[in-house]
Amino acid sequence: MKNLKLFLLSFALIAGLFTSCSNNDSVVNEQNIDETEAITQSLNRLAEQFNDEGYVIASENPSGNIVFDFCFDFVYPLNLAYNNGTTVGVSSLDDLITILINSTDDLYISGVEFPFNVETYNDSTGAIEIVTINNENEFFDVLENCDFDGIDTCDCDDVADPVCVEVLDPNGNSFIITYPNECLALCDGFTPNDFAENCEDDYNCPGGNECFDFNFPITIITDDNQTVTVNSQEELDSALYNAYYFDFVYPFEVTTEEGNLIVLENEEAFISLLEECYNINDCPCPTNVNPVCVEIETPSGDIEIISFLNACEAECAGFTDADFVDCETQQEICNEQEIIQNLIECTWFGNVSLMNSIVGYDFNIDGTVTLIGTAEPANGTWSVVRNEQNGEVYMYLDLPEPYNVISNLDWTVITCEEDMIRLESGDESIIFDRDCNVNNPNECSEQELYAYLLQCNWYFTTSLYNNVNAELAQFFQSGIVEITSQGTNQTIDGDWWLTSNPSQGLLFMSFNIPSSPYEIFSQYDWFVTQCSEEFILLESGNGNEFIQLERNCN
Repeated sequence: MKNLKLFLLSFALIAGLFTSCSNNDSVVNEQNIDETEAITQSLNRLAEQFNDEGYVIASENPSGNIVFDFCFDFVYPLNLAYNNGTTVGVSSLDDLITILINSTDDLYISGVEFPFNVETYNDSTGAIEIVTINNENEFFDVLENCDFDGIDTCDCDDVADPVCVEVLDPNGNSFIITYPNECLALCDGFTPNDFAENCEDDYNCPGGNECFDFNFPITIITDDNQTVTVNSQEELDSALYNAYYFDFVYPFEVTTEEGNLIVLENEEAFISLLEECYNINDCPCPTNVNPVCVEIETPSGDIEIISFLNACEAECAGFTDADFVDCETQQEICNEQEIIQNLIECTWFGNVSLMNSIVGYDFNIDGTVTLIGTAEPANGTWSVVRNEQNGEVYMYLDLPEPYNVISNLDWTVITCEEDMIRLESGDESIIFDRDCNVNNPNECSEQELYAYLLQCNWYFTTSLYNNVNAELAQFFQSGIVEITSQGTNQTIDGDWWLTSNPSQGLLFMSFNIPSSPYEIFSQYDWFVTQCSEEFILLESGNGNEFIQLERNCN
């Protein structure tokens, strides 16, 4: 059975709760429950996640996960008290929701028995943890961290471009949560560095999937081996709101957006369908440079022209041919002084059509430029000037081999956005993308990083390929690294080394590993962007790839 995220909520128990309440089966005999305003506040807020019928509201729960969409989950059983003194034992979330949707202004929960436990997310460990609450002050501390008052201040649109995050449950097992788009994930405190590659490992999207619809009823098996049949997407979302893992009972049917009926006989068939769906949503485009531009109005009311590598990229962003404008009009708003100011503020990574590599450029106000992420130190000069007669802005670069192929051409500035500058010379192009994080000093020195790496083994994950099973790296002072796949127990040897640029606060890690699939590591010089005794994050020069290492001293 594949372990996936999501939390179970069985609404079949709704009627049962009132039956048990009526015959006092769930009434708590002990009268040691404390009245607390914190329980009333938290339950009122939790009730807003559900509609009047007790179903999870998909628009209020973008991840489909109670810990991230609400803030925490109670650990059951839980003993509560009504404001009239009646006490009740609650054995599950569905019991609690039944109580909430039937509460009134005259009869509501006002007390809870301390101590009790909640499950909440620890962003420093990337895991859901169980926290014990011993009194009302500790309960209010949890609610303050939830920031319920500011939860609606993050304004995201409805665009469907899923991103997913891998999280650990309290037992240390990993699972995937998926957000409809990056904005919603960022609002929950995640960063692009947290995003996982394999969103297809998440079986259900709250509110449904754009690529297909389930043909209900379908049956699922929860992490506690309960078999539940659901009859709608609403019931499925609610049934998965606070269960960590689940699997489908096969076969079952789906209908694609084209109206085709597909019978899914097994898990492999369903994963294949999800992979195809996510590929469609990713809107794959060719990498050829054939720029198109569109004119947009910014939130402040200004008119701005933005450019795309080609028409496909623009169409994926929601524009059509009717929106395209002449990119040359961008020349009229390119100011050479603004370009210079932007260039000297941050590091820029250049994707040059003449070359196969992407390196960083540190532009200095004195007209010098330093290339970073190169095999050998490389320095040169640069300048930006405007032709007052035709209004065009040009950039000139004088670089050493092998980058002198860039110097041999005159480059016209076609696009001059804050985070992206595009140059063209005939059929050739340079796309500069800004990264203002590269020059931040590392959290540890080269010597400290050596010491950390040699002390223990390190589990790692990477965006370069799908390493489903944990992989273990052991670093030796001799410069040898041994990588062991925990799935196959096969060990591969290679070389590793560190280099630094103290004046820029840059630290690099490099590999030479000849065997598959690790030989791809050798294609990059890796920036050390996060470094501590327990955690190391390496990012490629173009910012598209990463290696994440977590220490294992056992």
